[in-house]
Amino acid sequence: MISRFFRWRHPTFRQVLLLSMLLVALLPSLALLRSLLLLDTQVSSNRLLTRRAVQVTEDVQQLLMQGVALERSARQYLLLDDASLLQNYRAQWLESQQRAQRLLQPLEGAAHQSLQHWLELGRLVYANLPAASGHPERVRPLLTLLQQMDETMQAVSRASQQALAQRQQQQDQQLDRERQQLLVWIVAALLGVILLAGGLGRWLNRPVRQLERAIHQLGEGRLTEPVQLQGPRDLLQLGQRLDWLRQRLAALEDDQARVLRHVSHELKTPLASLREGSALLAEDGVGELSAAQREVVSILQQNTLLLQRRIEDLLQLQAAATRHDPLRRGVSLQAALEAALQRHALPLQSRQLRVELMVPDVQLALDEARFAMLWDNLLSNAIRFSPPGGLIRIVGTRLQQEGRSWLQLDCIDQGPGVDPQDHARIFDPFFQGQRQPLDRATDAGRGSGVGLSIVRECVLLHGGRVRLLASAQGAHFRIELPDDHDAEP
Repeated sequence: MISRFFRWRHPTFRQVLLLSMLLVALLPSLALLRSLLLLDTQVSSNRLLTRRAVQVTEDVQQLLMQGVALERSARQYLLLDDASLLQNYRAQWLESQQRAQRLLQPLEGAAHQSLQHWLELGRLVYANLPAASGHPERVRPLLTLLQQMDETMQAVSRASQQALAQRQQQQDQQLDRERQQLLVWIVAALLGVILLAGGLGRWLNRPVRQLERAIHQLGEGRLTEPVQLQGPRDLLQLGQRLDWLRQRLAALEDDQARVLRHVSHELKTPLASLREGSALLAEDGVGELSAAQREVVSILQQNTLLLQRRIEDLLQLQAAATRHDPLRRGVSLQAALEAALQRHALPLQSRQLRVELMVPDVQLALDEARFAMLWDNLLSNAIRFSPPGGLIRIVGTRLQQEGRSWLQLDCIDQGPGVDPQDHARIFDPFFQGQRQPLDRATDAGRGSGVGLSIVRECVLLHGGRVRLLASAQGAHFRIELPDDHDAEP
């Protein structure tokens, strides 16, 4: 019993969807049922009214004709004093009386009263007719009564037609009222369906959006936030599996970082020995070297330096990808960028590169170390690809997007740019594009392919976005960061 209650308290997505469809179909079904009942009621009422109108009209016409026959039989009896004519009159009167008694039931108002008066007149004629034969002084009152019976039946005919017309008018008015009520029902059902469908759709879409955000969160590598879904039972189970996957990915990332630190540490010691030994050989510390030997030592120094840079790049990438919340403090944007340019002053001077810095002097809530790491790698990339004497432009703009304030930073160089085929993978770790600087095409001069990956990781950790824009010349990178003003001093 408890398990059954739990299942219904936490239904599956299929059960919720089926229940939603039933609820959405319920309102128009009720409106349709109401329409069918109204139609059946109106059809029955119209059928009864038609039948009654036909019966009343037929009975009134018959009574009119029978009244004429009664008057004729009475006049013949009074004139001829024939017993058979009196018997004929009595038979006609009994038939007319039965028909009139039956007609009294459906008639109302003036028609009912007139018909009752007609019956009273008929009974008087029926009672006094036998005694009037042979007595002229009694004939005239009877003829007057017969004349009144005819006039009364004419009044019954008119009153019955008016009653039927009035009943038909009432029926039409009732039909109009029912039609208006039905229209209200239909409009209410449509509004109910729209509201119910919208509410159920929003309620069903909420766990789907939560699932989408959870998957997006895992895709971005934000593994510290637990995955929590609300909704049907099967989506709750899916959320639990996604949270298990998050924990596994976090554990694997920690293992990867631990292995990388261990390997890097183990490589540094023998690498330092190699650099010291090659430097000692280059300085003739163990004796004078020949030209061929000096060339070998030079190659050894270049490759040990390249290996050291690769290890430092790996450690820097691992540090940038560490998923903890950035330490946000108030950082002056212009001062931070000027400091980054100062750190790259020597390579800028050696290649005679010019930098155009146009950014607003604002305070941002940033992790200063990661922001510096971001621009060190982005500037290194721009310097490496820029031609001698080229221009690097850094432009900052504040704007409103998605109901938030953003700071847009553009870094534009005049290098060979990025091949369109490489746009999708330019931020992938260790990816190197097809277009490389002509004067740095050797292995010693090629980059490690992690610089832009570090840029992306630092931007994502600040809740921002980075992308490569199409450019006629050079590479155009755009960074968008939240323009927060609640930084710590």
